[in-house]
Amino acid sequence: MIAPCRHGENLKDLEERETTEMLKVLKICIAAVRAVLKPDGFNVGANIGISAGAGVHHFHLHSVPRWIGDTNFMQILPDTDSLTESGQNLE
Repeated sequence: MIAPCRHGENLKDLEERETTEMLKVLKICIAAVRAVLKPDGFNVGANIGISAGAGVHHFHLHSVPRWIGDTNFMQILPDTDSLTESGQNLE
């Protein structure tokens, strides 16, 4: 999780230099995790607002390493259901 030092509940509350710094830190974090854990990819995102799953009222970014064949990380969130589809026609 990457968060700015100054409190801002939404992305619009942050100054451009803060969002730029967060993306620079994100690049560093992804490079470090990639070097150590060697994931196949990453999910990067932000939950903004209660309906989007935000539990912390301070804007932040998530960076989740992913591997081919792993399960969807949504199941770790309380009171959240997800439906995965393979993309195959099941008829």
